[in-house]
Amino acid sequence: MCLCFRGTKTLAYLNDFPGKVKQTKQSQTFNSVTTKVNKYYDYDHAGRLKTTEQQITGDANGKVTVSENNYNEIGQLIDKKLHKTNTYDYVQSVGYTYNIRGWLEKINNPDVNLSSTSTQKFNLISMISNQKQFNIVGEYS
Repeated sequence: MCLCFRGTKTLAYLNDFPGKVKQTKQSQTFNSVTTKVNKYYDYDHAGRLKTTEQQITGDANGKVTVSENNYNEIGQLIDKKLHKTNTYDYVQSVGYTYNIRGWLEKINNPDVNLSSTSTQKFNLISMISNQKQFNIVGEYS
């Protein structure tokens, strides 16, 4: 998050033992007003990013969950929930679908009829599945 390009800006990082960022602190002073943004990162047992939280000083909401990631058995991201609004609800959910080779095929389900209450804000079918299949067979003349 870039607060502004003028004034004084300070960044600090807190890393865990393997070197993954656990927390960042950003402080910026502009026109004698200081804004502080703290971000917190949580990882699962395999070192994959699980949640990202943010806290802005002076914000009445306190710490807000910005994203929550879910992975399948082989470590591929299958669901990313964005901006938690209360205990269970998120503003947007992004689902990822892979083919048998592990290639990304779809982002969200393009077959879903989007409504104003849906948490899916966009749909995309990857063009990877439409690539030519090259079966190389030896030919002799």
